[in-house]
Amino acid sequence: MSSSIRAEMSITIRETLKEQLETAVAPLIDKIKELEAVVLQQREKIDKLERKRNIMVFNCEEKENENWETLEKTMLNLFNENLGVNCRVEDLNECVRVGTKGDGKIRPIKVSFTSYKKKLNVLRNKKKLKGTKTSITEDYNKQVREKRRSLVPIVNQIRMKGEFAEIRFDKIFTSSMSTKGSNSNYTPKAKEDKEKDIYCATTDRITSEKSEIMETSDHFSKLVAS
Repeated sequence: MSSSIRAEMSITIRETLKEQLETAVAPLIDKIKELEAVVLQQREKIDKLERKRNIMVFNCEEKENENWETLEKTMLNLFNENLGVNCRVEDLNECVRVGTKGDGKIRPIKVSFTSYKKKLNVLRNKKKLKGTKTSITEDYNKQVREKRRSLVPIVNQIRMKGEFAEIRFDKIFTSSMSTKGSNSNYTPKAKEDKEKDIYCATTDRITSEKSEIMETSDHFSKLVAS
């Protein structure tokens, strides 16, 4: 067999194997993309659930030599004395300033509760801070904060007409909307665990799919090389 024929056969075999490789790998790549999208959704859900027990406290005086212990006492005093909510050290999981310390800048405080119900009780009484510089909100992620900020002008316009309107999470609620389905007794622990399990399982599937692609690719590479 002449060298030219061998060369042509080699090229034909390589092109055939390449087409077979692309055909075999393409569905796996599509599946990985789908799984990665699912993982992203699960991450967002987990982030939301992890923030379920958190609140943000704004414009609370930042004292010199402040530490976690003094900050914890400040928060307990705020909840017990100002809001009238019975709160103990055992009810707090974490109290921490968020952001970089700067001159004249009062960093917000993230408070994480051990009980979702305790957090709800604090939020229900936050209106007692009206007229003071201090305010309390949910612990929203950046995307939700930006969405809420964009809704403020719309809410103000509705209120100027004498109608009731407020922002709940990332949507506007008015007096004409139904507010059925209160979740005051909802405990997210079971759902949180389920979402984390789904996330871990999906991540394992992606790892498995990637390994399968690598094995397939290596197999065809060896065939092409031979």
